[in-house]
Amino acid sequence: MASQTKQLALSILFFGCLSFILAIIAELKKPALGTPIPGKEFVTCKFPMDPSVALGALSTLSVLISSALGFLAIYFPYKGKSVPKNSLLDGITMKVFFVTAILFTLT
Repeated sequence: MASQTKQLALSILFFGCLSFILAIIAELKKPALGTPIPGKEFVTCKFPMDPSVALGALSTLSVLISSALGFLAIYFPYKGKSVPKNSLLDGITMKVFFVTAILFTLT
């Protein structure tokens, strides 16, 4: 049986890759053209039913799970010893890295 650390790493890898694959499939499955429906002051387009919205939503959910597991991995106790929370953000390099990682995760 794999250790908890390996299970956590594999879970993050799985959900990250799943999100990427679902996003690519959603992009490839989106319809090219819609049917224009003229209105009084504007034209709307009706698109046929397609799985791209559901695939995009699943991709978003998967990346959120991967991000949550990534945050858990930061504070996860390795071999019974947890990293003190205040030491993680003690240096300027780690602060910049942590804030950058959070910003990229949220965008």
